[in-house]
Amino acid sequence: MDSYQVLFRTLPFVGILLGLEAVAFLVSKRRYDWREAASSLSVFLIGTVVKPFFIILPLMVGAEVYKVRLFTIPAFEVWSIALLFFTMEFFYYWQHRFGHTVRWFWASHSVHHSPTQLQIASAYRLSWTAAASGVWIFYMPLSFLGFDPVALRLMIGLNLLYQLPLHTDFIPRLGFLEKVFNTPSNHRVHHASNPEYLDKNFGGILIVFDRMFGTYQPEEKSRAITYGLVNTPHSLNPFVLNFREWFAIARDARQARTVRAKAAALFGPPGGHQ
Repeated sequence: MDSYQVLFRTLPFVGILLGLEAVAFLVSKRRYDWREAASSLSVFLIGTVVKPFFIILPLMVGAEVYKVRLFTIPAFEVWSIALLFFTMEFFYYWQHRFGHTVRWFWASHSVHHSPTQLQIASAYRLSWTAAASGVWIFYMPLSFLGFDPVALRLMIGLNLLYQLPLHTDFIPRLGFLEKVFNTPSNHRVHHASNPEYLDKNFGGILIVFDRMFGTYQPEEKSRAITYGLVNTPHSLNPFVLNFREWFAIARDARQARTVRAKAAALFGPPGGHQ
């Protein structure tokens, strides 16, 4: 079971969540953008068809890496689950951070940051090309250390599932929990396109690595949050959302005249969102 499958199994509950969220918008006299929600769910549903073709390679590589593992770590012992949780959080942090700071990975991850209104449905706006971009290489050290591939995929899926209710404007700051966990408030900052909020709060379930590595930013009540991409035209088309940055990378790499410039077009900072 991969992360898409974990989220796919939550779809029966999504209608209830969307209904409750729509009521919350109505009560607060805010407009619920159904077009954004429909776009997010369209991206996800098409992805359930497209993504299986991209995950074959990472599954094969992960299996081969596991064969030469340093240790054999039990899959479902209490201590091994705890160890996998914290270790995976560490690697998730760096995978997520590189997803914002390296254009090659941002080409996929930018899809998730494209909604202009933060909704529960936004959690489902996931790139079709993430596996093809090689983002899975960040988790290969876990297979090499000896974590069971099935347990690893489940932990990644649970991490993603935890983040589902974080995509909301309606849950306030949660006191001392903000110091340890990725909360709705912390995740709102992560999705913000305000200059002072860009590239902050990369944690999945925990926020401790952001605090450790200097990327933590609390939400400021006095500062209204703007969502969406910076300097990128807004679109609701699932195909535009998933491929426009890849086409832009190909264009810039083709036009670059030196090897260094071509490398920057591929792997430099994604200037369009900064």
